[in-house]
Amino acid sequence: MFIFKKIFTIFCIIVCSYQLYFTTMDYLEYNVITLLDIDFPDWLTVPDITFCVQFMNAVNWTAWAIHHPNLLPDKCTIMDDEKENRSEHIRACFAEMGADDFEGFVEQHFTVAKFYKIIIKAESITIIYNKTEYFNGLEQKHEIFCATKTYLKDPHVCYHVACRNATNLSNFVRFNRSRAIHAPTPGTLYYLDIYNVFFKVWDQIFVYIHSPLDLPRGPFQTYTVIKPKEKPSLFFISYIKIIDSLLEPPYATNCRNYHDDVEGTRSLMHKYEQCLNNQTLRLDQSFVMYQTIIENPQEIEANFSNRLRYKYKDKLNEIRAECEKLVGQPECKSLYYIPYVIGHERFLNFHYKLPSVFLIMAPTNPDIELKKSPALLLETYVVSIGSILGIWFGFSMVHHLGSLGSHLSKLKNISKLVWYNIYHRYEGLLKKSVNSNCEQMNQKQKTVDLPTIIYYRTHRLRARADIGDNHKISSN
Repeated sequence: MFIFKKIFTIFCIIVCSYQLYFTTMDYLEYNVITLLDIDFPDWLTVPDITFCVQFMNAVNWTAWAIHHPNLLPDKCTIMDDEKENRSEHIRACFAEMGADDFEGFVEQHFTVAKFYKIIIKAESITIIYNKTEYFNGLEQKHEIFCATKTYLKDPHVCYHVACRNATNLSNFVRFNRSRAIHAPTPGTLYYLDIYNVFFKVWDQIFVYIHSPLDLPRGPFQTYTVIKPKEKPSLFFISYIKIIDSLLEPPYATNCRNYHDDVEGTRSLMHKYEQCLNNQTLRLDQSFVMYQTIIENPQEIEANFSNRLRYKYKDKLNEIRAECEKLVGQPECKSLYYIPYVIGHERFLNFHYKLPSVFLIMAPTNPDIELKKSPALLLETYVVSIGSILGIWFGFSMVHHLGSLGSHLSKLKNISKLVWYNIYHRYEGLLKKSVNSNCEQMNQKQKTVDLPTIIYYRTHRLRARADIGDNHKISSN
């Protein structure tokens, strides 16, 4: 029986240790689970819009004819003196060349800053309604300020539209979903007009709806393609919003907040593209990285790299690998907007100067949030440990708390016994020291009180002596 008890005890220890080990390892792996949340928020933050077109569709051909009449394809001559016909003729010549060959032509003859001077700017092709009455359900009836910006993303020219709170440009515009129904077109957030004289000649438009925190950088941005119509049209565009929230180390998602970076980058892809452009400029001052956003093209004297990327193929692969190390951790919070065209209508009665209209509609689909949560919380881990110990060894917190109280009581009794022994061991010394101190104090007390006592007694004797003399006189 004794041997069986020992064997069973060893078995319990082994199995308990096994479970404790794997439970602890599961906790220390910091795994996460994904929670899906679907919500219709009461307030909507208005996203930014960026639409991009190919180089050929963004050139101001009148400026080309004036500043670069010598840069024409072979067998292309300017026959008309009228500016409009001249620009149309130049465009037709390059259209025969094709969009890809035109990009190579631009790379061969223009720097980024030089090409930026002859492209159509955003303020020339768009009209944005920035009056309050065109914005429905504003948070505090603030005025709206909308701005446009033109930037390059080889081989595209992109036009960025952003609307902010006019009283505080750092605040994003927010709309009340319930009040969007009162818009002239129910559900519309705001309007964006594009002059049809430009719109009708574009082959295709890449439309990005994205977070107001940053531009649509990198290869993972979603977009929709719109085919322009010859007649002015009305396009209804909406989006689906997806939020992906990760956990910082030590959890397995191992994310990082890139918008707090000391270099001023606003996102993971911003940091990655900045690294690519900085490294390629060090490699060769003549070009910037292909398909990266150039926010200030008027200041870049380098060339486009559409063709040069083949020349530096191996070196660019090394640069990409080096920059990918800087963004090895994912973004802690990512906002994805998936745009889509609800439909379009052509205007029946139109004038050639009538613009085409983009109506940005409030999403009819719920926001989707993917939120990571720890798979094993600390309190869950502690409970699991206690359960394992309780199963194999009858571990009970109530029992051990009672035992703890008895142990504390014993400790208290032991401490009293120790002090009692110490007192009796040094009792003689303590009494001698106390008596000596008391004698010294009494001596001091006598010394201090002596004059008063003597004076009092002397005074009493004198008083008594006087009283005795008086009695003598009276008897006589």
